[in-house]
Amino acid sequence: MRILVVEDEEEIASVFRDLLIEAGHEPVVVPSVDAALERFGAAPPDAILLNLYYYFPSVSGLDFLRQRPAQWAEVPLIAVSAFPTEGQARECLRLGVLDFADKRVSRDLARGLIAYLEVYATGRRGGEGERPGERRRSLRPPLPIPVRIAGADGAESVGECVDLSLFGMKIRPQGPLALDSVAKLSFIPPDETAPLEVLAVPVREDSDGHGFRFVSLSEATFRRLDGVVRREATRQGWVQGELDALVGPPGVAAPKRLAKDPAGGRAPRAPGRAQ
Repeated sequence: MRILVVEDEEEIASVFRDLLIEAGHEPVVVPSVDAALERFGAAPPDAILLNLYYYFPSVSGLDFLRQRPAQWAEVPLIAVSAFPTEGQARECLRLGVLDFADKRVSRDLARGLIAYLEVYATGRRGGEGERPGERRRSLRPPLPIPVRIAGADGAESVGECVDLSLFGMKIRPQGPLALDSVAKLSFIPPDETAPLEVLAVPVREDSDGHGFRFVSLSEATFRRLDGVVRREATRQGWVQGELDALVGPPGVAAPKRLAKDPAGGRAPRAPGRAQ
C-alpha cells in the first residue's frame, strides 16, 4: 500500500519510513500538507500518517482534518503530535481519525499503529471480515475487574471488564450504556494500586458486553498494559512462546492450536468445551 507520511522532522519521518518499508508498504514522505495535496491531488494514497503541526506553510494538519477534500475524506488516517493532549485526541477522533499518538513513540508502539492502519485500509479496499478497524490481533485474557466509564459529557457509569488486550477491552456494564464518542476508562489492574486511565471508543456490542478500542495510548500506558496482559495470561497458563506470538510484532503467526474467542482475540481451549 502507498502510505503518505506528512512530517517535517526528518528524524521522525525516517523512523516511520523505515517501519513502513519493514511492513512491506510504499512510504511517501512529504514535509507539509501543501506538498501532500500537490503530490497526490485527486488520487489520494491508501492511508495517511499526519503530523498536526500548527505551523505548516498555509495549511496545518488540523486544518486539513477540518477541511479535507471530498476524495480524501474516507482515507484511513492516524494523527501524531509532538505535544499530544487529551483535548487534541478528542478533537482528532471527532474529526474522524483512527488514532492519535505522540510522534516520538517507541518503535514497538509505532508498529502497532501501522498495523492498525493497515488493517483498516485493507478492509476499506475490500478485504474480508467484519467492519474494518474494529479488531487487532492480540492476546485477550479474561480479567473480571471493575471499570469506571466516563463519557464526553462527564456522565459516569460502572461495569465489569470481560477481557483485556493491548488494544482494547470488553466491558459488561451494570446498566444501560449510551456512548457514541470517546470515553475515558479507569480501572485498577490486579496487584497494582494506581488506576490505569485510557481513552477509548466504542466499536461494537454483543450479548457478552461492549467492545472498546483504546486510542491515544502514551508510551507509559502502552508498556503498563503490556505488563498487565502478559501477567494475567501467564497466570492463566499461557507459555512464553504463545505470549510472544500473540503480543509480539505484527506478522508473527499465532499458534494454530489456539481458538479465536468471541471478543476478537485468542484464548486457550477450555477442556471439554466444543470449539
